Amino acid sequence: MAVLTDVELLEQDSRASLALPGLSCDGGDWTRCPADGAWQLRGYLGRSYCEPHAAVRLRIPDRLTEPRGDAMTNFVQLRKQARDAAQARRDAQTPAPPADILARPLTPADIRKYPAYFISTTNGSQLAQQYDCPHGYRLTDSCPGCDADFDRQLA
Repeated sequence: MAVLTDVELLEQDSRASLALPGLSCDGGDWTRCPADGAWQLRGYLGRSYCEPHAAVRLRIPDRLTEPRGDAMTNFVQLRKQARDAAQARRDAQTPAPPADILARPLTPADIRKYPAYFISTTNGSQLAQQYDCPHGYRLTDSCPGCDADFDRQLA
């Protein structure tokens, strides 16, 4: 994509229009710009800008909305790798329940007894998602009926 010069950008962008002659540029942030303010921009009411300051102000929203570059893609990939590595460590460090529990259909009591395995690990959560509680919810989902049953057992 070709980069437009400041003048080309100002002439083609509908947000820019020529200002009345004799105005000075309001674009200097810390010091007054000595150039004439030849352009007015939509969104900057009552202000006029020289070509460089007007072009900069038009390019700011364009920069904010442009697609993210390689640096952001690399960051997202690194974050995913770190998340995957943390999950692998969690899977390796969490002890599995006894083999007899894993061999039969799971119950809500099994999930309550071994939550670290059935909720936090990849294999455990995949296994627990295959079974439903007596109220029709997956064992990994929150079930108001199972919660009420558990509260009655505690009372």
